[in-house]
Amino acid sequence: MRGLQRVARDGARGLRLVGGQEARVPRLVGRQGCADRAGIVSRIMPVDSALEASGSGRRLQRRVAEGLGREIASGVRPADSQIVPEEIGRRYDVSRTVVREAFRALEARGMIRARPRAGTQVQPESSWNLLDPDVIQWRAAGPAGETQLQELLLLREAVEPAAARLFASSGRTARQQELSAAAAELALAAEARSLPRFTSADQSFHRVLVEGSGNAVLTQLLGTIAAALDSRYGSGVPTFTAATDRAVDQHRRLAEAIEAGDADRAESAARTLVRDTAAEIRATSVSGGSI
Repeated sequence: MRGLQRVARDGARGLRLVGGQEARVPRLVGRQGCADRAGIVSRIMPVDSALEASGSGRRLQRRVAEGLGREIASGVRPADSQIVPEEIGRRYDVSRTVVREAFRALEARGMIRARPRAGTQVQPESSWNLLDPDVIQWRAAGPAGETQLQELLLLREAVEPAAARLFASSGRTARQQELSAAAAELALAAEARSLPRFTSADQSFHRVLVEGSGNAVLTQLLGTIAAALDSRYGSGVPTFTAATDRAVDQHRRLAEAIEAGDADRAESAARTLVRDTAAEIRATSVSGGSI
């Protein structure tokens, strides 16, 4: 067993223990050499390391990052508090590699910062990437959920009318027809009161709307807009209400304006759609609903 552990540790240096003695494995070059060395190590790789190199490892990293991200977003781990890697490893029963990759994911989103001799600290919300879809999801379940929803609606009000104007002026007939098809599917889903079908159609509609603008900068916000829509559906505001038919009709009118090439009407329709959504959410909140 010790010999196997030594092989795993020294595999990168090309060492193998044979009969308790150290023997040199020839250094191989090129693609075949890489494959051969990988084969030697993979056969004796510890179970957790093998998982980390696979989809299972990525799922473990995702689980740790998501758990910590939610705790940070909810305030359970406040700004300037320390996160100790060894404690996280024991809590989630994962290796140091998994913890390290999870920390990297959170650091990339500005939620934590690792400093030499100072450890890993939670960063204030002002440092977070608030447009990141994961951060949006984590904040949606925390105390900032209602505020975030309103802020994201303001973002949509800035982006979608501009996208609608560009789309209407683009002459992209095929994409315009795709938008109309998404609006029609939204109407059918509302009539059937199918929430999965409705949310899928709504996501498709807004994705095509922004993509159809042809603006690369606006298109980069698609992940943020999709997360904003998801947070709206997970906010506690009922999806099918007396206002649903009006919202469906607004989507249809917007698609018609774009397909007709009427930029002014398209921009106005997109702005009305987002503002009415915001008003409905505010009304539900005031009347006692939970956002």
